[in-house]
Amino acid sequence: MRTAILAMAAVMAVGCGAGSVRSTTASYDSDSADVTAAKFKEVSDDLSTRHPGAENNWIDLRTTLFNDFYNVCGDTFCDGDYNPVQPLQLTCSVDAKTGAFHMCLWTFAGSYDTVAKTSGNITAHPKIWKCSIPLTGDANTLINTLNGSSDALQNPLPGSSSSIYDAIGSCLSGT
Repeated sequence: MRTAILAMAAVMAVGCGAGSVRSTTASYDSDSADVTAAKFKEVSDDLSTRHPGAENNWIDLRTTLFNDFYNVCGDTFCDGDYNPVQPLQLTCSVDAKTGAFHMCLWTFAGSYDTVAKTSGNITAHPKIWKCSIPLTGDANTLINTLNGSSDALQNPLPGSSSSIYDAIGSCLSGT
């Protein structure tokens, strides 16, 4: 019996990722094993080679955007079935030669649970949103425009009249 319990605990620990460390940045997919031939890079990788030290500014900007999201969450995005909506990861790809933004994706998750009245069983109802953020230019310009701002989430993006707030608002509301 003890052996069966230990074996089961070992399987559960491996299945739940015990001991694994989750990266805070995206990784390259399997078709880009040769990084020298890559057409695109994750933005922090690009910044660390193009503007050494600027990757820390990118991390600061992401932190600011996450905090701004939490500040407006209760009055806007987080009021609904999937309350509370949680920001998970903001990842951007850039052109490896020019550093120009190619694509940015901010993922969010939310859920609600229901309890069956006759059995007491709980059912989770999770939802994931993959919000495209329409960025132009390069990361350094974005960082210089939004870092230090009192409301980076709602400030107009470089070369645009819309904001990240506008993009995630449309995404989270399903429009």
